[in-house]
Amino acid sequence: MPPDKIGRANRRPPVRLDAGRPSGLGVPVSTCVPAAVAELCRCVDLRLLCLLFLAVPQAGCGQHEVRARERAELDALLASGRVQRVEFVDRRHDKTNIFVADGALEILDLFSATNRVDLPQAATKHYSDWIFLIADDAPVRLQYFPRQQALSYRGYRFALRGTNDIHRYFE
Repeated sequence: MPPDKIGRANRRPPVRLDAGRPSGLGVPVSTCVPAAVAELCRCVDLRLLCLLFLAVPQAGCGQHEVRARERAELDALLASGRVQRVEFVDRRHDKTNIFVADGALEILDLFSATNRVDLPQAATKHYSDWIFLIADDAPVRLQYFPRQQALSYRGYRFALRGTNDIHRYFE
């Protein structure tokens, strides 16, 4: 090796393969998984591996409870009778449609819990907003994803059962 290069010696002896036996990572197949775990532990800092094992199970633990809470909040708002006006805002076309009285009640019935189907979270950027205005003029926003015919209230994502003509309220 040239004097200007720094070499690194491998301290592990070379793994000998058993002749005539199928193998993985240089060990018989029957012990392949434990050997893979052992090889991973040798290559990765053990602290990082422990952190990974602790973090992965926690990744989605609270999402179900959060979605259930947000669904309950939406149900409470819809059933409260406080919603007096519903505004559909189409941001692409810069247009707003406002529904009051019977028109608002029709839309609130459309959003009822029995008419909703839960959807998994998705990463989409194209949406139009609609805003519920309650008696004290505090807006509550739902997002509408037209391509997927999906609605979202905070982290709770859903579709309407048996209808996909929600876009007509934006026209």
